[in-house]
Amino acid sequence: SRSSASRSYSLMWTAAVGLVLLALTGWLWGHEREAEERNLRANFDFGLRQTATRIEARMASYEQMLRGLGGLFEASDEVTRNDFAHYVRSLSAGADFAGLRALAYASLKTPEAGSEQAKLSFVAPSEGPGLSKLGEDLLTDPVLRGVLMQARDAGAVALSSPLKTAEGAGQDPEG
Repeated sequence: SRSSASRSYSLMWTAAVGLVLLALTGWLWGHEREAEERNLRANFDFGLRQTATRIEARMASYEQMLRGLGGLFEASDEVTRNDFAHYVRSLSAGADFAGLRALAYASLKTPEAGSEQAKLSFVAPSEGPGLSKLGEDLLTDPVLRGVLMQARDAGAVALSSPLKTAEGAGQDPEG
C-alpha cells in the first residue's frame, strides 16, 4: 500500500509538472505570437510610411515641374510648340519624372461671348495613343472643369484623373 501511495504521489507530481510545463509552453507561445504580430505591424507601418513619403516626394517633384512650366510661359513673350516639346523632353530625361506620360497646357480665356474656355494649346510628347487633341476645350468635361477652376481659384496645382478625350475614349489610361 505504501508503494501504491508512493506511485500515486509520483504520478501526481509528474502530472503537475507536466501541466505546469504545458501552461508555460502555452504562455510562451502566446507571448511569441504577440511579439511577432507587433513586429509584422511595425514592418507594415514602416512600409506604409515609406510608400506615403515616396508618393509625396513624387507629387512634389511634379508640382515643381509645373511651376517650372509656369516660369517658361512667364519668362517668354511667346512659347512655341517646339519650345514646349523641348522643355518636356528635358524633364523626361530626369529620374524624378519617370512615368510621366504627357504634359499638356491650356490657357484659360474668356472670349467676347462671355463663357470661359480652356483650349488645349500644347501637348508633349505629341505621339502616343489617347493623347488629347489640340484646340479641345477642357472645360467641357465636368470633372476637369472642377479641377481647373479649383487650381485657378487657389492659385495652386490641383490633381485630376487621367485626361480622356474622344480620341482616347475606351482606352485603358494605364495602357
